[in-house]
Amino acid sequence: MAHSMTCQAIVLKTYDVGDADRYCILLTKERGRLAARARGVRKLTSRMGGSLLPLQHVTVELREGNAGCLITSVQHRDGEKMHAHLQQFLIAQEAVELLLHLLHDEEPMDDVFELTATLLQSSATTSHSILPFKLRLLEYLGILPPINEGKTSDAMTEEERAYARTCLSDDWQTVTAPSSAAQQRLSRLCQCITEEHTSQMSKVPSVAASMMSA
Repeated sequence: MAHSMTCQAIVLKTYDVGDADRYCILLTKERGRLAARARGVRKLTSRMGGSLLPLQHVTVELREGNAGCLITSVQHRDGEKMHAHLQQFLIAQEAVELLLHLLHDEEPMDDVFELTATLLQSSATTSHSILPFKLRLLEYLGILPPINEGKTSDAMTEEERAYARTCLSDDWQTVTAPSSAAQQRLSRLCQCITEEHTSQMSKVPSVAASMMSA
């Protein structure tokens, strides 16, 4: 039996299907990552089409049944404007790709949702601003090795450790950029962790893949 729910959501990715439908990969505060279909949103008369685009922060009404989730209405979050600058847009795109690789379907994580919403709403456009997001995301997911101990600590300079500690604190949005060498080394660390984790997940089928093949 179908039931309805209201979710706060960030649209991560969309796929156009059929004559006018669209599949949306959503990061929801209440249910985590999930896939939902929006019927007829690509028609000129649709009121939902402009809101169901990547990087939008919205409130959606969902109806869940045996065939999956259906978006029945959508509303923009008031006063929230994202990716106003090109660099901010590129940073948001990189963050979304990371989320799509790392998140499991329907695993709610409030910290990850709030972290993503904060990044997308930020006016910061500095080149290093994706690094605090990556480090915090990996920590929230439990796959970031301890910064101050073990092999990770031995391989890091004091500058890198200090920067990473600040990124994992409440001051992550205002952290001062480290040197270019430190940025590159920390970026490689995040990439290695991500690649190792995604290779372990590669055999896990997603709800989105199942829905797209239906």
